[in-house]
Order: sequence, then structure tokens, then C-alpha cells
Amino acid sequence: MLDQAIAGLVTDLVNRGMYDDVALFVLSEFGRTPRINQYASRDHWCQAGSIVIGGGGIRGGTVIGSTAARGEFPRDHPVSPGDVLATLYHVLGIDLNTSFNDRTGRPVPMLAEGEPIRGLL
Repeated sequence: MLDQAIAGLVTDLVNRGMYDDVALFVLSEFGRTPRINQYASRDHWCQAGSIVIGGGGIRGGTVIGSTAARGEFPRDHPVSPGDVLATLYHVLGIDLNTSFNDRTGRPVPMLAEGEPIRGLL
């Protein structure tokens, strides 16, 4: 159902000429094991997940990285949550060096770590 919803949204944005004006980020929380456990569910592989990124000037048809054969951990080009956020902020035109002051007036960076995923830009 999610695949159909994403396809419908992308098709609609393209048909309306809005695809380049909208950043689409769909993230999974983690990977799933290929085997069903005793609870009729699948266990978690927290070292890897999937992300679909499109629109907003993102280079389409690009695959960044891969996982090991069973999908349990990154095989090449791992990206961090900070890298994903840095990519989103970059696409939205937000300065990655932005900081905010906490209640004591001390500056806190909006993004403590991460760089935009260059292969997508």
C-alpha cells in the first residue's frame, strides 16, 4: 500500500509540474530479517534501513550504497541520520551551520553531525 501511495503522489506531483518544488523523503526505521519468528513477525536489523528520496532537485534514479547479501548491515557507502538530515536541509535551502541558543544563551547547532549526500545533489 505504501508503494502505491508514493507512486500516486509522485505521479500527481509530476503531472502538476510540482515535483521539483517538493522534497520527498520516505524513511524506514530499520531493516527486517528475512525470516518469520515464532510470533509471526520479523525481527529487526538496526544497522540498515531503506530511504526513498526524490523531488526538490534530487538527482533521480540514483542508488547510494548497498547492504550485505541478507540486508543486515551496510556493505558500502553507509550514511548516517545526520547525513540524511543534512541532505534534507540542503534541499530546503537551510544553512547547515545554523545554531539556536538554548535557555542559557549557549549556541546549539541545529545539526551536530552529517554532510549532504553528494551523489543525490
